[in-house]
This record gives sequence, structure tokens and C-alpha cells, in this order.
Amino acid sequence: MILRNDLKGKAIIVTGGTAGIGLATGLLFGKYGAHVYLTHRWGSADEDELRARFEAAGAPAPTIVEADASQDEDTEALMEAVKRDHDAVFALISNVSFAHVSKSHEDLDKKSFLRSLGYSAWPFVGYLQAIRETFGRWPATRWECRRAGLSTSSRATTSWPRARP
Repeated sequence: MILRNDLKGKAIIVTGGTAGIGLATGLLFGKYGAHVYLTHRWGSADEDELRARFEAAGAPAPTIVEADASQDEDTEALMEAVKRDHDAVFALISNVSFAHVSKSHEDLDKKSFLRSLGYSAWPFVGYLQAIRETFGRWPATRWECRRAGLSTSSRATTSWPRARP
């Protein structure tokens, strides 16, 4: 694990951070003292429960923000919230995903594919650009990896096509 012990007070943004891999990642950064910003959409977060989990882990309380990664206004509001307390974002963990559910090959179309790609992949790029625009630099310019960004998801994992009984 490449985590240093000097993350105290560093801003970490975890999109889709209220469940699964996103939450586990946020908790780990929190254990190292980072100020973690967890985003969620669709009213999916029990904020009291999340704060209790961070407290139980010995981590600082996270800042929990309802922000749809596909909406520029939500991204701007998130960046302003981070900027109130920090002069940089140390790392971005993009853990948001959306996919069109298909019942067969015939259901697949380019429009649905592009919608899924746009909602799942573009926010990672959009958030990085917003961080650069807001703070004048990319995440983690003083960190060993020089550019800290990760895109992943633990939601809606399924095999396709689905096995038939």
C-alpha cells in the first residue's frame, strides 16, 4: 500500500463515496488523517451512519456532498466547498458508474453506449479539469505519482449477457 502518514488535512474527493469501493477508499484515506469529501447521488447516503463509520475507524468526519457527477453545476459547487477549506486537492477517486441494462444484443445501440460512457468515464476527466481550473493545479503535484487520480466502481457489477437459468 503506497500511503504516507502525512495525509493529515489533505483534501481527497471520492465520487460515489458512500458505498462499496468508494466508501472503503474514503475510510482508508481518513484513517491516514485526510479530509475526505464523499459525493453521492440519488439520496443514497445515511450521513449519520457514514460519520459514525469514520469515527469508529479513528478518521476525521468526512464532508458529504450530494453531487451528480454528470452535472457541471454540482461539480462547481463541490469544488467551491473544497476550496473553502483547502488550497489544493490531493487526490481524486472517481467511483461513479452507470450502464444501460440490456436484455439481449438487440437492445444495444450507440446512443445508450455513449450515454453510459459519458456518465461513467467523462466525469473523471471533467472533475480533473475542474480541479485544475479551481485550484490552478492538478491533484497531488507534490506526491510521488505526480498526478493522483483513479477511476473505479463497485456498483452494478454484472456479467453480460446474463446467464439463463
